[in-house]
Amino acid sequence: MNKKDNSILLLRTSNDFITENALRYCLQNSENVICLIQSSQFEAYKNKYPETNFIDSGAESFYDLSNEIMQKLSAEKYSMIVIPTTGVKAHNFGNIIEITRLLYHDKLVFYHSDNQIQVINKMSKIKSMLYKIYIKIIECSEQ
Repeated sequence: MNKKDNSILLLRTSNDFITENALRYCLQNSENVICLIQSSQFEAYKNKYPETNFIDSGAESFYDLSNEIMQKLSAEKYSMIVIPTTGVKAHNFGNIIEITRLLYHDKLVFYHSDNQIQVINKMSKIKSMLYKIYIKIIECSEQ
């Protein structure tokens, strides 16, 4: 796939060192890198990496993301979603995995602290579609 034709989503789920390594990896593989980042880090990263499209999470965690942010994230089809992690094994990333299940993507990877990439098995398209329908029903019932 051409570098111009794919979008990569990076979720800032780790410290700056690992996140910046993961961001450089993303920029090597795509000209369209989108990064969901915590509010306290938004301006610093935006100034340091102007070629990247940063989305402010509106909080310091990715729990309970607003509908507006989820709609922004859902507007793209990603060739890859990258999740930086400080450990060799990524623990306590349940909410992050749930977010990724709501987004269209070809590949999901953990970017580990040792710069190794671990591809995560993707759920079936039917199960993914059912999750998306379920979220839409919940969103409609809240309005």
